[in-house]
Amino acid sequence: MTPARRATTNLARGDRPPLKKGLGQHHLRSGALCRPLVRFLRPAGRTVIEIGPGGGVLTAELLAAGARVVACELDLPWAFHLRRALGADPALSILAHDALALAAGRLPAGTLAAGNLPFNVATAILQRLLEQAPAVEAMAFLLQKEVAERLLAAPGTKAYGALSVLVQARADASLLGTVKPGSFVPPPKVA
Repeated sequence: MTPARRATTNLARGDRPPLKKGLGQHHLRSGALCRPLVRFLRPAGRTVIEIGPGGGVLTAELLAAGARVVACELDLPWAFHLRRALGADPALSILAHDALALAAGRLPAGTLAAGNLPFNVATAILQRLLEQAPAVEAMAFLLQKEVAERLLAAPGTKAYGALSVLVQARADASLLGTVKPGSFVPPPKVA
């Protein structure tokens, strides 16, 4: 059984911890939703820092694509759940840690980053990772529509601001697609 198949089987068991609204937890329902991110990163044989793996849907897709995943999960019960769900895959390390306190400057050059970021910390996490260039070579994140618009905003537009400047100075940002609210548990009330 491949790691992705094992994860799908175990994730469906229903023994998941409760989601915490205060942490902005909205977990993906299907790995198919993550595949554009995985294709963009081309993670085979590479290290990917996954921020907020939650139930492991993206984690399983990254592992199936041949990545070495360091899953950084703030919520300890979900970190334990992820370990149970994905077993002892040697390509997976789980770090029960706040991504905002992650010493990104210590990451090896060429590290990739991915995740499904909560709205309330997405900007801070993106800023922190962008400031670590060139250690973090490429990033692919699921973001709230408003945050994505700020990343891509042109000068003089309403969404243009400090985050737009930082992203455009350090990266080539692009939109890989759109995910509907019903693709998450629970569905977010915003786009």
